[in-house]
Amino acid sequence: MKLSLFASGIIGLFIMVSPLSATVPDSVGLSFDTTEHILKVRVFHPVKNTIDHHIAKILVVLNGKEIITQQFNNQTNKGEQDVAYTIIDAKPSDKISVNAICSIFGKKTGILTLPSSNSGSGK
Repeated sequence: MKLSLFASGIIGLFIMVSPLSATVPDSVGLSFDTTEHILKVRVFHPVKNTIDHHIAKILVVLNGKEIITQQFNNQTNKGEQDVAYTIIDAKPSDKISVNAICSIFGKKTGILTLPSSNSGSGK
C-alpha cells in the first residue's frame, strides 16, 4: 500500500513538473511590408528538440477576424519559428495580431497596427 501511494505521488509530481520544463514562446516579432502586403512573423521560442517541442500553430487575425491558421510538425530551428504570409486585404491603420501556440505548453501574442499612411513598411 505504501509503495502504491509513493508511486502515485511520484507520477503526480512528474505530471505537474512536465509543463514547467516546457518553454512558453518568448515573444512574437511582426513586420509588415505595405507595398508587397507581406507579414513576416518571427516567434522566439528556444527549444532543445524541434520535433518534440515546437510552435505547433500560428493564428493570424486581421481586425478581429481570423484569416490564417497554420499548423506545424516542427520548428524552423532551435531558437525560433519564422513564417511569412501575403495579406492582400490589409489596409492602413488595420490591426494584425498573431497568436503562437507551443506544442507542449503556453502561447504568446504579437500585435501590429499598420501605419495610417502608405509609407512602405510598418514595424
